[in-house]
Amino acid sequence: MKEVLEPWLGKEIGCNISRPFHIDPVIVRDVCDTYFTVEDESAGNTHYLNYTAIIQVVGNDSGVKTGGLFEHKQVYPLVVNIRHVVQYVPA
Repeated sequence: MKEVLEPWLGKEIGCNISRPFHIDPVIVRDVCDTYFTVEDESAGNTHYLNYTAIIQVVGNDSGVKTGGLFEHKQVYPLVVNIRHVVQYVPA
C-alpha cells in the first residue's frame, strides 16, 4: 500500500475520513511502512491511519467521481475508503 500512496504525497485525494459514505478532500502528508497520514483541511485535523483500516483504493487517470443523488459531485484522482468503527452509546 505504501507504493500506491507515495506518488500522492502532498496532493489532494478523496477519503471517507469523517463518515463511512461521504468522501472528503484530504491531503496526503506522510506515507510510512505501516501507516499513512492525511490532513482534513476543512476541519484542521490530521489523521494517522494504519493500512489495515483501508477497505479499498480506487484510482482513475480521468478521475473518480464521488457524491450521491443530492450531493455536489466531486472528482478525485484517487479515493481511499477506510473502515469505520461502530460505536454504540447507551440511550
